Order: sequence, then structure tokens, then C-alpha cells
Amino acid sequence: MVQPGGKVIGIEHLPELSEMSKRNLVKDPELKSLIDNGELAIVTGDGRLGYPEEAPFDAIHVGAAAPVISSSTTGQLKTTKLIYTVYATGVS
Repeated sequence: MVQPGGKVIGIEHLPELSEMSKRNLVKDPELKSLIDNGELAIVTGDGRLGYPEEAPFDAIHVGAAAPVISSSTTGQLKTTKLIYTVYATGVS
């Protein structure tokens, strides 16, 4: 799904989850290579806000169920406007 020269950024809400993700990813030599060469990064932050530091993006995948996607996130997309998400109702 990522083109050569592309980049994948995972955003975890808690520092402990970011560190756990990194520890698990580097166990796989291929994924470790992607991390080492900067094609895969795990950061800590509020995923609802996206990651403006690396925008614009070709696509965004939201792994958490949410009733709405914020305009701060959709504004980080290139013109293709492709978002993959789990849609949820009744979430508080």
C-alpha cells in the first residue's frame, strides 16, 4: 500500500503503547529495516488531530472507531481525500 519512497506513520495515544509498538515491530527484520530507513515511524500523540508535521498525506487510516473525522485530520490529506476508518455511532 506504500509506494517506494513513501512513509507510514503510526500514532499511539500513550507513550507506553508507542514503545511497545516499536519493540514489537523491530522483532521483524523487514519492519526494522523500514524503521531504520525512515519509511515507518511510530509517534505518540492525539491521533484525532492527525500528524501535521508530516502532512500532506495520500491516505489516512484511522484505526479507532469514531463517529466523526476531524477537519484537522482531513485537512492533512492531499487532493485524493482517501480515509480508511471504522465508523461508530453511540461512542462517547
